[in-house]
Amino acid sequence: MVGVPKSLVTTEAAAVPASVTNQTIYITGIHNAHSATATIEQHGAPIEIKVPSAQAIGNGINLNVTPGVSFTLPTGTVFAFTGGGIFTLTTGSAKNATTYAGNLTVAALTADELGVADGPSGRGPVVAKVKTGVSFTPPSPIKLEAERKIYSDVTDVTITYVVEGGPTITGPAGVTGTATSY
Repeated sequence: MVGVPKSLVTTEAAAVPASVTNQTIYITGIHNAHSATATIEQHGAPIEIKVPSAQAIGNGINLNVTPGVSFTLPTGTVFAFTGGGIFTLTTGSAKNATTYAGNLTVAALTADELGVADGPSGRGPVVAKVKTGVSFTPPSPIKLEAERKIYSDVTDVTITYVVEGGPTITGPAGVTGTATSY
C-alpha cells in the first residue's frame, strides 16, 4: 500500500477528511480519549449533480439538476459547486427529484457546473468500536470503501490513516496517474 499518512483528532461527531474524491482510506490506528466508547463508521459516498443552465444567486430558488438522486435528501443538504456556489436545500427532496428548492449563496452557477454533497446521513457500516482510554492498532489496516469518509460518534478520538489515490495528474509524456499510484 502506497499512500499519504495522516492523523486527526475528532472535535465533533463528524465525517472526515473533507474530500475523498478518487481516494481510498485505510485506518491504521485509533486512540479514544473520550469518556464514552467510540463507534467508528464509514460515511457515505458523495452525491454529484449538475445544473443544465446558469443560475443567479438568490433565496427560494427551484434549481433544476441532472441526474435525479436515487434517494431522498433532507432539508439542509448542502451542495458545493466547482465555481464556488453553495446551494442549501430548504425543503427535502423526493427520490429521483430533478428540481430542488433552496438558497444559492456565494457565487452564481454556470451551465453544466458540478455540485457535490455528502451522502444522506451518510452513516454506514461500523468498522471499529474503541472503549475509553484504549489505543487500537489493527493487525492490518482497515480499508474503507472507495470515496468513503471516517465517521466518529464522539470527540477526542485520534485516528491515524493512510490516503491512497487522489486527483488524476498528467506527468511526462502524457502518462496519467494519481499522487500515490506507482
